Amino acid sequence: MTMFLLMFAILYKILGVSIGNSNYPGMNDFGMFFMNTFENSIGNVSNPDVKIWTNSDNISQLETTLIYSVWLSNQFMTTIVLMNFLIAVIS
Repeated sequence: MTMFLLMFAILYKILGVSIGNSNYPGMNDFGMFFMNTFENSIGNVSNPDVKIWTNSDNISQLETTLIYSVWLSNQFMTTIVLMNFLIAVIS
């Protein structure tokens, strides 16, 4: 699970997703991405903020689509992993 969190935190950093500093005061960018990805994985889902790409010109649609694709795959992967844990505990 930690590898999933690490991988998606790095992808969010590379793609330029912004996270509000008010949620995580005193943390660096990577720590904020890691904590946000962790919160998404345990059910506190928040949409990625793509305002850095909405102000640019023609690349914004591609980047926005890529960011939401990574976000959706993050939700999908963590749901599969957590469902497997739940099934293992129940059975």
